[in-house]
Amino acid sequence: MWFLYIYSTLCRWENYIRVSARDYTWCGYMQTQNTQTQTPQMPEFTIFTWGSCRYGEVEILYPRNLKLSSITNRRGKHIVDLGALVIEYDNQDSRRNLHRNVKIVEVREPIVIRYYGFASCSRSFEEVWIITFDGARQLKPEEIKEEVKTEENGKYRYEVLERYIELNGNRIVISRDVLKKEPIMEKLQVKARIEGNKIVVYGDTFHVRDVLKSMKFRWDYINKVWWVQCDNDIDVEYTLEELEVRLKEKGVGLVIENVQEH
Repeated sequence: MWFLYIYSTLCRWENYIRVSARDYTWCGYMQTQNTQTQTPQMPEFTIFTWGSCRYGEVEILYPRNLKLSSITNRRGKHIVDLGALVIEYDNQDSRRNLHRNVKIVEVREPIVIRYYGFASCSRSFEEVWIITFDGARQLKPEEIKEEVKTEENGKYRYEVLERYIELNGNRIVISRDVLKKEPIMEKLQVKARIEGNKIVVYGDTFHVRDVLKSMKFRWDYINKVWWVQCDNDIDVEYTLEELEVRLKEKGVGLVIENVQEH
C-alpha cells in the first residue's frame, strides 16, 4: 500500500511540474512578445562608397543639420550620443571605400533624417524618415512639398527648387537644387585702362565677351584680360566711347582707369 501511495504522490508532483513549466514558458513568451511590441523598430542605414558609381550618405536635418559620415570615422563599433538621439555604428571602411552601418539606439525628441545617394551610375535614391518615440516612418514622395524661389547672391540671381516638409510648425528643407543662374547685369562692372594706344579691359567680362569679340578685342589667357591695339589717341577715344555705349545697352557700366594723355 505504501508503494502505491508514493507512486500516486510522485505522479501528482510530475503533473504539477509540467503545468508550472508550461505556464512559466507561456508567461515568458507573452512577456517577450509584449516587450517586442512596446519597443519601436528603428531603421538602419549604410554609409558607403564604391568608386564613383555608388555613394550613400545619412544626414540629420532636424533638430540640427549633421552628416553622419563626419562623426563615424573611427573603425570598429562605437556608440555616439548626439543629444537628440543616440546612434551605434560599425565602421568597416577599406583603404578605398566607406562601409559603415548606422543604427539608431535611442530617440529623445522627434528627428528628421535624409538617406540619399546613388547606387549606380544611372540610378539615385532618397529616403526621408521622421523618427519619434513611437517609431519611424518613411515619408512618401507626395508628402514632400516643393517651391520655386528666386534669390540674389552677390552679382547673380538664382532660381532654386526647394523641397521641404513641415514638422511642429518648423519648415525643414530637404534639398535645394539650382534650376537657373543668371547675372544681375546692373551689378556687373567692366573696367578699362589705357596703356599707350592699347586698351585693356578686365573685371566682369564673361557675360559681355560677345561685345568685346565683335569689337576685335583679344583674350590674354595668361593675364586674364581683354585687349585691343588702336592706331592713335583718336582711335582709343572712339573705341572707349563705342564700348561704353554697347555695354550700357546690356545694362553694364564701364569704369575707365589710368587714362594716359599724349
